[in-house]
Amino acid sequence: MLDYFKYKSLGRIRVSILLFFSLLNISNIYAGPSRFVQANSSDANVIQDKSTSLYWQKCIYPMKWDTSTSTSQCKVPTPAPSSPYINASAVTWSQVKNKNLCKYYGSNWRTPTIAELKSLVERSQYNPALDGIFDPGAAASSSSSSSGNGMPDFFWSSTSYGADTNYAWTVNFYYGYIYHTSAKVNNYYLRCVTNVYP
Repeated sequence: MLDYFKYKSLGRIRVSILLFFSLLNISNIYAGPSRFVQANSSDANVIQDKSTSLYWQKCIYPMKWDTSTSTSQCKVPTPAPSSPYINASAVTWSQVKNKNLCKYYGSNWRTPTIAELKSLVERSQYNPALDGIFDPGAAASSSSSSSGNGMPDFFWSSTSYGADTNYAWTVNFYYGYIYHTSAKVNNYYLRCVTNVYP
């Protein structure tokens, strides 16, 4: 009789273990593979979007991912880089376009279109509305383009507003909104993109 109960107990344990691992496998199936990945295991600067096949800078302009200290972070390289470069994280649309600021990262880098930029919005969250693999950056202290907790919000696209070319389309990555009424003279932020692996 004791052997019978011991057998029944072991059977329940085995069933419980099998059920546990089955649930783990199901959750992994529903989670699916990560859409955003580090493009190169030895370089954290470039993030690949597997959905759009675009490559993005992990950091906002003009920063790069720095691993020289115990705490890895986005920071402006020293000494200051050569042109095209402006020592400011918040820049006007004219500066972005006329100076080809994204070329600072390499010849293939550019300002994203509004369609490309809004594809980064993570609508299930805010502050920031952005996947955690990206560094959201820190708001410029002298800029009015920041909301709450020093989080950068408005980011430039290369797309002008069709009804009035004094304005350009932007994405607010604090809330995940898309705007067409951003005056090109405003100081906003920039995240660069490329179609080819740099």
